[in-house]
Amino acid sequence: MAKATLQAKKENKVTKTVQAKRSNIMENKKETKPVQAAEVKAEQKNQTQNKIEQKKDVKPVQELKQEENKKSELKIVETPEMTAIEALKSNKNFEIFMKDVPPAIINELAQYPAAQGKEIIEIAELTQNVNSLVKVFEEKSRSCMVLWVVNSIKEELVNFSNTINETTDNNFGIFIFKADLKDSGMAFECVLKPVYKERQTKARGNQFNLDFWTEYSKIANSLKSKINAKPNDRQFKTISAGKTGVAIMQTVSREKLEIASEIYIADNKATYDKLFVKKAEIEKEVGTKLEWLKLENKKASRIIARKKADLLDDTKRPVAINEQIKMGEKLQAIVKKYL
Repeated sequence: MAKATLQAKKENKVTKTVQAKRSNIMENKKETKPVQAAEVKAEQKNQTQNKIEQKKDVKPVQELKQEENKKSELKIVETPEMTAIEALKSNKNFEIFMKDVPPAIINELAQYPAAQGKEIIEIAELTQNVNSLVKVFEEKSRSCMVLWVVNSIKEELVNFSNTINETTDNNFGIFIFKADLKDSGMAFECVLKPVYKERQTKARGNQFNLDFWTEYSKIANSLKSKINAKPNDRQFKTISAGKTGVAIMQTVSREKLEIASEIYIADNKATYDKLFVKKAEIEKEVGTKLEWLKLENKKASRIIARKKADLLDDTKRPVAINEQIKMGEKLQAIVKKYL
């Protein structure tokens, strides 16, 4: 809308309304209704991505505010500028305060090569909540960067986010910033960011995994084994154990030169306990010691048989695969016998 048009409307139709809202803000110190959430979110995402792509020309905060004022004078009246102290009084205040992402955070994102051109999903909340991240997984594609700004962080969520960063590729990453008061303003500390993974290394690992599972599938077919699945380029294969909530997981690690077979129990500690009381018998039946991981602080539990193997030797790898298939069959039999 042109400036003259806005001015005319303001004088003829909106003057009394704007003055009344300004009076309420000054006298009652209450928040007025922000611009519609959908519009704010859309504008927020566009502004954030544009700032990242133009990191070398990041404009001062005052200049950015002047540009926004030109776009809509009425919006400035309805969404008054708040102090950092006021921002920390409620989640709603904090979201409004973080509507314009600070240049310090923009610069941090800009240093991560994979952030260029990606959708930026912003989460602003006083206390870190896992449901906020779960919502991102449910609603958004895997090709995005999550910007999580909080006042109170939770160590378990930082560790969880770090695990996600380590196990995903450059198309997805989580940044966590802690916001704190400093000299009556707001300071931001980056407590977590993804590590950029060189594409060449990942491509080599992916190809190794694909070749391994292709060979694994051929051997499993020749043995007429049920511990089989279609080849892909991941490090693991999940196979039915014949019981709901329990699976046989086969994994391979090129870096560790290791294969593993395990009973993976999704979310039932009682099921784990039923097997654990039979630990001696089970280890005798499979012929080796197992790792028993109840994982009290997590939903899943795991019972693992690991084995070192020379996976880069073409003559020794088939032997290791054969042993892994046999171990998977033994663990599947354990599930059927004791559960």
